[in-house]
Amino acid sequence: MEGETFTVFEDMEPLKAEALVLDTSLLYETNFCYPERKDKNAEQYLDADGGLHYEEAYGIRDDGSVYGNFSVTLPKFNTKIGSYEQLNQQMEKLMELAHEDKDSFFQEIGELEQDEWISWWRKHEYSHLYIGESYISMYYARKGYEGGMRDWRNSMPLIFDRETGLMLHMDDLFTVEKSVYMKRLTIMCW
Repeated sequence: MEGETFTVFEDMEPLKAEALVLDTSLLYETNFCYPERKDKNAEQYLDADGGLHYEEAYGIRDDGSVYGNFSVTLPKFNTKIGSYEQLNQQMEKLMELAHEDKDSFFQEIGELEQDEWISWWRKHEYSHLYIGESYISMYYARKGYEGGMRDWRNSMPLIFDRETGLMLHMDDLFTVEKSVYMKRLTIMCW
């Protein structure tokens, strides 16, 4: 670390410290289970009508309560980001994938006896939305409960190019071959 920039390797463009880590508190680092958590500056770039939301339940009990709850919450961007249309298309693609997951979730519920899935649920949501000068990043999480002691969660970090709105992959971020950067990342994790 040199002054206000941070360089992991010589062949990477140096990052400003605030672009690398927004908040190092334990709350920020371990708070992945709260939907829609975002950097305070990201709010101005989100659509005023809210994000993309979808909720459906598999069924309704005799007492009127629902079961087999499924929901999706994703951001929707506004015109303050030039690539907002492309970004919103990316969110729509995530919504389509979530609907495919809903279909399989509901099918699985339909194949079981009622007492086996009485408290099952599934959610797709985002957290830790950060909008920087060059990149937009967020965690996309798929989580649920299908019996057992605890719920489960799969989180996937997503990075988008702010100018184009396209999703970036590791190869887009590194200037070296995959075998080299994967070795570096593995070493860095230990």
